[in-house]
Amino acid sequence: MAKILRPSKKALISFFKGESAPEESDLIRLYLALDTDQAFVQQCLQETWNGFQEEPQLPLGLADNETAWQKFQGRQSARFTGQFKRNFWKYPLAAAMVILCTSVAFLFYIGNKPLKRQESATNIIRYEKFRAEIAKLTILTLPDSSKVTMFPNASIELPDNFNKTDRRIKLTGKAYFQVKHDVKRPFYVHSGKLSTQVLGTSFQISTIKSGDRHTITLHTGKIAVNYGSAHLDFLVPDQQMTVFETGKFTIMKINAAQLTSWTQEQLRYDQIPLSDICSELEDWYGLRITIRKEAVRDKKLTASFKRKPLNTVLDILSMTGGFEYSIENNQVTIY
Repeated sequence: MAKILRPSKKALISFFKGESAPEESDLIRLYLALDTDQAFVQQCLQETWNGFQEEPQLPLGLADNETAWQKFQGRQSARFTGQFKRNFWKYPLAAAMVILCTSVAFLFYIGNKPLKRQESATNIIRYEKFRAEIAKLTILTLPDSSKVTMFPNASIELPDNFNKTDRRIKLTGKAYFQVKHDVKRPFYVHSGKLSTQVLGTSFQISTIKSGDRHTITLHTGKIAVNYGSAHLDFLVPDQQMTVFETGKFTIMKINAAQLTSWTQEQLRYDQIPLSDICSELEDWYGLRITIRKEAVRDKKLTASFKRKPLNTVLDILSMTGGFEYSIENNQVTIY
């Protein structure tokens, strides 16, 4: 795990005011997530608050909570409402981290009303959800002209502040990204604890339905991969990273063009467990597949299909995988 350095007092106060650059803000959020140096963070928060006041404030902990709350409500200047609240609280993750690290300081100001702030934060950023239809590829053009090809049944959540200071989206499932280069607005894809940062590149992210691992495949450019607060590594073209829920990961050299051929309606599998193949076939063909023969569940298979009917695909897999299958209505059973 990369070492996260403590920011300077000036940098942390600028962050609380919402004046930090996007790249610096990301580093400070990681620092706050460590929940260390609480006294230092509390001091910076106090100085930030005092900077919005016309007269000095009592040190934290020396005033009555309800009185402090009334002062906090009654003395919000236009600058606080328009700048601090608008810039700082529009980042719910950052707000949550600061509340965690400086709970004593904030409880002094907000008394018994912490939920009021939480509700305000969640109301600021709204997400629009896009879901690809089952058995159908979906191509989505984002407001910055980046393109996302979504595997059937994948979904993307797009915040209403996308492309203002940065570009962040949430992904569930599998998608291929062609990101427009913009050095001033880095592009982030969040999938569970996984976070991928790029400037301009093309890559694929896939989350296994069981949720126990993610794969990131880089086609062009360069990306940074993080898991939780830990920086894992950088990827270069034709590399694939598999990240497990424990935070451990592996990197292997692959042919990215082949692994992203599904964007051209061709499914390719190279030594992939049958269970993972079936998981994708469920979304690709819009049906349910149950594996009753446990001996073949984790068997790794190699196969390639392009616009083949389901029966043909299952025939090929059953011959190489050593199993039989039956189809009834919209249910496939492997035994």
